[in-house]
Amino acid sequence: MNNIICSVNSLKNGFMVYWKEIKNAACYHVHLIVGDTKKEYKIVKGQISVIKKKEEFLEIALVDIPRNIKYYSFINLPEIQYTKKPFYRTNDHETGKNFYVVVEAEDREGKIVAQSERLLAVVNEAEHQVGAYYGNPFGNY
Repeated sequence: MNNIICSVNSLKNGFMVYWKEIKNAACYHVHLIVGDTKKEYKIVKGQISVIKKKEEFLEIALVDIPRNIKYYSFINLPEIQYTKKPFYRTNDHETGKNFYVVVEAEDREGKIVAQSERLLAVVNEAEHQVGAYYGNPFGNY
């Protein structure tokens, strides 16, 4: 299976994913996934330590995109990676939850011919905050 080269850019209350064209693709499927790392807190000699468990993934949206469009924007998403208040007596503000996106290309016969890696998608609630850029899908300039 081929690899789709794609990038994710943060938006206010959302993110945009775009990808390089796959020539024999009839349509693209964009999967929105929530990853949740379960955390366990353990107290050892008066110190709170975090034990991270396996990350679980839940697909929450699947969008079908026509072959001539090579981007999609998810909007009105919450910033789920941080809590607004810290956990009692710790400096850990992370929730363990993140958005991820996967793009698949399907040919006219209904077979998946290419798929992207699972990319982290960061949602920013701050109005003027610039998000992370995850590579250039179109090569070097």
